[in-house]
Amino acid sequence: MSKTSIIWITAILAIIVLSALFFPRAKMEVYMQRISRGDIVNELSFSGMIKPLREENFFFSFEEGIVVHLSRLGADVAKDSYLFKIQSRPAKNKLDLAQLDMERSRFAMKTAHSEFTRSRELFASNSISKSTLNSADNFYMQAKAAWKSSELVYNELKNRLKDLSPKASFSCKVTDVNLIDGQKIYQHQKIMTISSKNDFYIEGFLSEYDRARVKVGLEVEIQILYSDGLVLAGVVDSVSSSPVQEGQFFGQYRIRIKPQGELKDPLFYAECGVVARLQSFNDVTMIPARSLLLKDGKKYIYGVKKNRAYLIPVTPEAVVRGIAVLKDPLEYTKVVLDPESSFDTFKEKVRVKEKKENEIKGLL
Repeated sequence: MSKTSIIWITAILAIIVLSALFFPRAKMEVYMQRISRGDIVNELSFSGMIKPLREENFFFSFEEGIVVHLSRLGADVAKDSYLFKIQSRPAKNKLDLAQLDMERSRFAMKTAHSEFTRSRELFASNSISKSTLNSADNFYMQAKAAWKSSELVYNELKNRLKDLSPKASFSCKVTDVNLIDGQKIYQHQKIMTISSKNDFYIEGFLSEYDRARVKVGLEVEIQILYSDGLVLAGVVDSVSSSPVQEGQFFGQYRIRIKPQGELKDPLFYAECGVVARLQSFNDVTMIPARSLLLKDGKKYIYGVKKNRAYLIPVTPEAVVRGIAVLKDPLEYTKVVLDPESSFDTFKEKVRVKEKKENEIKGLL
């Protein structure tokens, strides 16, 4: 190695040593947050929809008809009161023909019965053979079966005619009407929908994580949207045990809530917000969950007091919306955030003295 090279190497080393002495590395920042004490509530919020507990749709099942009377949209209908009335000439004609066929079948059955009775008397006097008697018996049984069949058809048609003027099977409100009085109606056309007036429920959907937190019997608060601040209390009635598909979302769980209250003007299928208060904590210490350090299977924090940080064990009661809840008060004013990443900074910039009160000096 030449003498010139040795001089250059010596100069570079001198520069490095002088830089370390007079220009120390910049200290990395450590972020902290103040410790607070007070009350906090663990809540779960999700959206839902108001649905009637009972609902019934009516469709026209005959060829055609004329609407004579129809309950108006939004009308309150008492149980056993008429909902609408429709006249149908084709339906009436079918019933008349079925009645005529039933009467003819009954006359044929009576005639066959008389013939069978006379045949039994003739057989008893040895005037006819056994085969002739059996033929009369078979003819009577066939005529009887035909009469029973025609009677069944007639009764079915007669009952179907009740669909032209049905009564409400429960106290209800008319929530959908598709016709007007005097309008013609055809087969399969929808007439109306009725819904239970005061019996309703809330249906919503939960993620798999939230489903594990919600139990049947949990009390909730229901905030009806677009209803001037109407709020109802409710109780969770059921939570599905297997995931369902809601729209394009998979893995959702259906939740059903029975409200404890009454809607004077039901807003069926209106959206609502549901708030479930899972747990309340009063007079507790609250620190950021980011300040927790997991070490040797236990949880710690770096509590800061008078420009010094101390590594202390903690036992959180719960973590609520990123806040770790501690039952007992702490004598420290701040905690260090993200201690996992900050710990390397501590080792590099200060000496960690865990054996002496777990103190780290020179942080601030």
